[in-house]
Amino acid sequence: MAGTLNEIVLNFSTPIDPVTGTNLATYSIPTSAVTGLSVLGASISTNGLQITLATTPQVHGQTNELTITNLTDRSHVPNTLNVTVQFVSTISYRDEVLAEPGLVRYFTFDETNGTAINSLVSKYDTSPLNIVGTIKGNPDLPVYVPGLVPNVPDDTALAFNGIGRTNRVALPNGADINSTLGPWYQITTLFSFEANGLPQIETNDDGVATNYQAPVIFSDYQYAIYLYPTETSNNPSQAQLVFEAQNTSSSGPGSPWGGNTAATATYIAYPILTNQVYNVVTVLDGNAGFVNGELRLYINGARVGTVVGAGAIYQNPNDPPGFGQGYLTGYTGYSKTINPELVSATTLFDEPLNGVIDEFAYINQGTLTDARIAQLYSFSQTNWAATGFSIVTNNPSSTPPSISFTGVSAGAFNLSWPSSTNGYYLEYTTNLASGIWISNPVPPATVNGFNVVTQAVGGPGSMFFRLSQ
Repeated sequence: MAGTLNEIVLNFSTPIDPVTGTNLATYSIPTSAVTGLSVLGASISTNGLQITLATTPQVHGQTNELTITNLTDRSHVPNTLNVTVQFVSTISYRDEVLAEPGLVRYFTFDETNGTAINSLVSKYDTSPLNIVGTIKGNPDLPVYVPGLVPNVPDDTALAFNGIGRTNRVALPNGADINSTLGPWYQITTLFSFEANGLPQIETNDDGVATNYQAPVIFSDYQYAIYLYPTETSNNPSQAQLVFEAQNTSSSGPGSPWGGNTAATATYIAYPILTNQVYNVVTVLDGNAGFVNGELRLYINGARVGTVVGAGAIYQNPNDPPGFGQGYLTGYTGYSKTINPELVSATTLFDEPLNGVIDEFAYINQGTLTDARIAQLYSFSQTNWAATGFSIVTNNPSSTPPSISFTGVSAGAFNLSWPSSTNGYYLEYTTNLASGIWISNPVPPATVNGFNVVTQAVGGPGSMFFRLSQ
């Protein structure tokens, strides 16, 4: 992977020996003289099925070769891998986001069916009851559509059609989002969004505004992202994407701040159009001692708004988060909800979202710099390169090796073949007709340029040997 990760990830079907798997001598880059790529380190996963090679900076779309020499697995008689493979480096937006240290949720919306919405990651919450979202309302809505992020191939996104008032995704309270931990001084969300329809200002016969539609993208009340109308047309051409945060109660250091009126609300609004994809990043960068932190809004990698006056957000388990749902107080003072469980006589039941959400990440430790946000946006728009491995050779010799036999001496015989013919190992069978071949349990020794197996003479019956790759 190119970008900031610069890794080669190798996946195996059997656990790899940690000694040979993490030995830098096992790996080399034959194309290094041309591309400048080299291996800096090797680490192995706990289960031994994955090895990650750290490399010098990779170039997106560049072809390299990797040679693996004498890599063994954990079998009683280890199998040895000697192979050269070709691969193409690519930038991976999703892996870049997953590498952010403060990431606590990442909803990719790849499920394509069912009502469960899963997160790729959780930090403090481990129970599915705390991390799996649920599609509510008509089970056929929302629907999955092609993804919005060019770098994520064969991706899907979640589309809300703006019709069913109960169609939404309910997320459970999470210890690391809103329920028991905290306070949170830094919160960042990253996602892609496309509006298929926009909210309107509803008026009476006299032209007086009676309702401001405010469909929710994501909200847990104290941290809300929603749409807000600017036109009275039945088919608005423009509206605002609003990022608003607050902690109006005196909960501890860094509070209270924000408010529920146009004069006191802490928010940033940005004009958007229909049928246009926006990469959105919202940042709370608060502090404890003084309520002089910032809210920042980024659209397509660029900062488009900053407002000062933010502090900390404390626990708010009475307002569970969700997509296309959530209680909020708009910056003009209108209280809204798209969650039927929260509707009251004084809280308006708001309009449903008509749009698409994709690749939603939630970070609650640290903040991303302007440069990192611009970089991630660039990565997200970079088309995925053709990746995977193709075998260049696992036997440099142009002809397959032959087995040499040395006669019986002291109750044993020798089988040998040139050690320069990499990738071959010895198998045996006691019944040629069966077609069943077994890896020979005697490991070879290297003697004068040959792999030599000293095989004890067994009892009655026959044994047949062959070399296999």
